Amino acid sequence: MLEVIETSAGWLSASQAARQLGISTQWVRHLAETGKVTGVRTPLGWLLDRDSVAQAAAERMITR
Repeated sequence: MLEVIETSAGWLSASQAARQLGISTQWVRHLAETGKVTGVRTPLGWLLDRDSVAQAAAERMITR
């Protein structure tokens, strides 16, 4: 059975997350692959958890 995930329900595409974080989509994929942000790899690309990306953005602002 396929599970349908709506992007508006709490998920961001890699490009949306990259814009929010101010980094490249390649780096967003790296963050997801290494578990630094929560994400799901789909046949169409990565979906990143909105809250996880927001937390990464907040941490990024603190370390700047």
